[in-house]
Amino acid sequence: MTSHSDEATKLLTAARALSEADGADLVEAIDSGSKLLLDWIGYLQGFAATGHAKELLDCVRAAVRDVAGCLSLGLVRPALFSIRVELELFLAWMYFKDHEVEWKHSKDTGKDFPLRASNLKYLKKFSRGFDKRFNLLDANSSRSKSNPYELLSIHVHSTAMLAMPAPGPLEGMVCAKEACDDCCKLQVEVCEYLSDVLVSHYASRWIDLPESIRSNVESRLTTAQVRDLVQ
Repeated sequence: MTSHSDEATKLLTAARALSEADGADLVEAIDSGSKLLLDWIGYLQGFAATGHAKELLDCVRAAVRDVAGCLSLGLVRPALFSIRVELELFLAWMYFKDHEVEWKHSKDTGKDFPLRASNLKYLKKFSRGFDKRFNLLDANSSRSKSNPYELLSIHVHSTAMLAMPAPGPLEGMVCAKEACDDCCKLQVEVCEYLSDVLVSHYASRWIDLPESIRSNVESRLTTAQVRDLVQ
């Protein structure tokens, strides 16, 4: 029977092998693939912050770091959890930035944190033109799935056989490079999804948005569609 010490050693060996071979490339892939999201955080912290819930933006940045760290060791499952955290916390910031009392209550008590669906409903109801803009961007997205949150939820809640944890030795937690690459691609798609949500809300500030964000949209829309988007 394998001892706990042997199990831990084999896990460490597998993680080290993955990290030495591909860790740096995976960290770079997450860093470059997260540019849209990180550029948004920089812009919002500098020009659009209300002073409320600013901690959430720092937490999103930290979640990006967590994804890179996990993948550098081949740990895809926790990386997926962190990608979902990015999405949920960014959408929560979109609500809390305008609700000082609700943010203080949630921060102090740990209760009444709005769910993703509630935050999107809030934007659709109170952000002028949000639905029309998002539908236009969504129809011209480069994502393999329109709503990556659904895929993330399948993995987080293990609601499909392929997403369920499998029994086996600890070293099985370290995934193959191909699975890590798939996770990097999902990170890119989540960043685009969040950018589309943010563009749909902040389109009236189009000229002030970072060039990388405007370029991403312009690469997917016609000139006429961009003009329609920002009106």
